[in-house]
Amino acid sequence: MPTPRAALYGWTRNNASSSSSVSFTRTDRDRLTPGNVRYDSVSDDGDEAAVTVPMAEFEARACRNT
Repeated sequence: MPTPRAALYGWTRNNASSSSSVSFTRTDRDRLTPGNVRYDSVSDDGDEAAVTVPMAEFEARACRNT
């Protein structure tokens, strides 16, 4: 039987901004600790990988206007 997965997606009330979704298993969720963020990182060549990083690294890498 496949491992159940959940997905999380975020947006603003007026739909001015949104995020892409990130999927995860219970095991992924249980590995999260306070101060860490899990997201799908996309490389320059388009490869996607789920990564878990400290909040400061997430803000530096993923929370920038491009």
